[in-house]
Amino acid sequence: MRIVRGVEHADPSPLELMQRLAAMLPRPRLQHRVKQNWLKMYDKSGLVLRVETVINNPEELRVRKQVLRNGKQRTEWVEMRKGLAYLFRYREVSWQANARYLDALAAVDDPRASVL
Repeated sequence: MRIVRGVEHADPSPLELMQRLAAMLPRPRLQHRVKQNWLKMYDKSGLVLRVETVINNPEELRVRKQVLRNGKQRTEWVEMRKGLAYLFRYREVSWQANARYLDALAAVDDPRASVL
C-alpha cells in the first residue's frame, strides 16, 4: 500500500505492472524528415498501422491567398503561416502526403523481400 497526495493506492499486481511496462516500451517506427516537417509510420498498440504527418514549419508549404500588389488585388501562392485560418490547408497537405505514402507502400509486392 502506498499513499500519494493523501490517497491510499494498492500496489499493482505483477500483471498490471507488465501491462504498464509493455505500454512504455518503444515501438518500431519509420520517420521521413524534410527540414522541420516529417511523416511517420508506426504500429499503434500492435493492432493498427498508423501514418501521420507533422507540420512544424508551415512556411515551407504554400497556400493560395488574395494579396495586394501594386494597389491591385491578386490571387497568388504564398507561404503558409501558423494559425487557424490555414487549418484547411494543413488538412489538405497532410491528407495528400499520407495518401501518397500509403499508395507507394501498397505498390510493394512483398515487403519482407526488401528487408532481407
